[in-house]
Amino acid sequence: MSLAFIGVAVVALGAIAGFKWWFSSEQVTRRALAAVTATPVSQVQEGAIVKLVGRATPVGATMKAPISERACLAWNVTIEVRRGSGSKKRWREVHRNDGAQGFMLQDETGRARIDVTRARVVLGEDHRASHGGGWSNGSDELLAYCAEHGVDTSTFFGGRVPVRSREGVIDLCERVAVMGVARFEDDPSASGDGYRSVGKRLVLEAPADAPLLLSDHLDLQN
Repeated sequence: MSLAFIGVAVVALGAIAGFKWWFSSEQVTRRALAAVTATPVSQVQEGAIVKLVGRATPVGATMKAPISERACLAWNVTIEVRRGSGSKKRWREVHRNDGAQGFMLQDETGRARIDVTRARVVLGEDHRASHGGGWSNGSDELLAYCAEHGVDTSTFFGGRVPVRSREGVIDLCERVAVMGVARFEDDPSASGDGYRSVGKRLVLEAPADAPLLLSDHLDLQN
C-alpha cells in the first residue's frame, strides 16, 4: 500500500468526520441560535419565529438530572464505553438522550411560557461520571442509568467494560437562549389595560416543521 494512498484515505476519513460534525444536531442548533439576535419579550409579535434570552424559572415541581440527580429544568446525557483489545481500545459513544420540562423565561421586559413539547436541547457539559475507566469515580447512578436505558456495558466473559458519561443541565434561574414560534394565550393572572396585560401571555413553542431550540451556551445569548 503506497504512502499516497494512505494519505488520501486519511484525508477522506477526516473529511467524513468533519461532515458528520458540521451537520450534527448540536452544531446545526448552535448555528441556528447564533444567527439570530434575541428579541425582547415585550416586542414579540404573534406568529413570529424569534429567539428569547432570559432567566429560566420553574413552573411547579422540578425534574432531576438522571446521573447527578440535580434539580433542573432540562438535561442531556452522553454515554461512552471503551471496547477493543490492546492498543485498539477506543471510547465510543453509544447513547445520547435529553429531557426538559416547561418553564417560564424572564427578561428585562417581561415573561414568556416555554413549551418544550418538541424541543432540541443543547447544553454545556457540567458533570462527569464513570465506572471502571476514565475519571473512575465508581458512579452507581451511571450504571443504573445504563441498565434502565439498555446501554450494554457487559463483556463476553461476563465482566464490565469501562463506561463514562457527560451530563449538562439547565439549573434553576440559569440564563438560556430559546428559539421557536410565538403565540399568545389566556392568562388569568394578568390584569390591567392593553392587549398585553388583559388575560394574555406570550408562549414560545416548536414550529410545525421544526423543534424548539434550547441552549445554555453563553456564546449563543446575543
